[in-house]
Parts: sequence; C-alpha cells; structure tokens
Amino acid sequence: LRIKQLMGRPIYMELGEKLYSGSFSNLGSIKFPKELEEQIESFHFIPGSNPIRKVGCTIVSFKDNLYVTFGRVCKETEVEKHFFSKLVKLGIPVKIETN
Repeated sequence: LRIKQLMGRPIYMELGEKLYSGSFSNLGSIKFPKELEEQIESFHFIPGSNPIRKVGCTIVSFKDNLYVTFGRVCKETEVEKHFFSKLVKLGIPVKIETN
C-alpha cells in the first residue's frame, strides 16, 4: 500500500486519463419500492467527460427498458452513430432521444 501511495498518484497524474479514449459504466438494474417505481417513467445516468476523455457511456436498466446514455465534450457523434447502428443491424429496437 505504501508503494502504491507513493507511486500511484504521480503515475496517474502523468499517464492516467491519457491512456483512455472514453469511459463505460454499467449500473445494472435499478429497483425502487413499488409505490415509488409507479411514479417514475425512466431512469438515466449521464456520464461525465473531460477534454482528454472526450466520450463517456453509461448503461442502466429500469423496469423493462435498457437505457444507454452518452456524454461528450466534442461535436462529433460517430461513436454514438456506430453504436446504435450496430444495435439496429442486430435487430434490436432502438429509440433515440437527444437534447
């Protein structure tokens, strides 16, 4: 642990985020008490991103739906287009919402 504490932070500060092109988080299935769940239409988790790691993606399921959310700091939408196009080609129904 001592070596990790001494070396981990400087190595991360130098290389950390530079090694990644994006991030992915899977929160799994979200459950609420029935009386609360009846009042919730959907559940989204918006990923953070930064100038180095430009695109983030999260997946969460709620009730009978799977929500895939992208967050980005760049204008290009190629990652999202490729991802959802692949799902459609596999025969998976997709509904896209954007802001």
